[in-house]
Amino acid sequence: TSQTDKNLEQATTRSYSSTNFVIRLARAQQEVDDSGHPNEESEEDEGSEEMDFEEDD
Repeated sequence: TSQTDKNLEQATTRSYSSTNFVIRLARAQQEVDDSGHPNEESEEDEGSEEMDFEEDD
């Protein structure tokens, strides 16, 4: 059981780091958007792009 817990912990940690990376990337992109053009517009565009991408997958 302890081996399984260890593996689960590693997998969780790994997924957290990639999630944090994505969040950091999104925040950096958001800052660029804020200085360039309205943020609401940008969020809507990103959202619809993500949906289309998931459907292709």
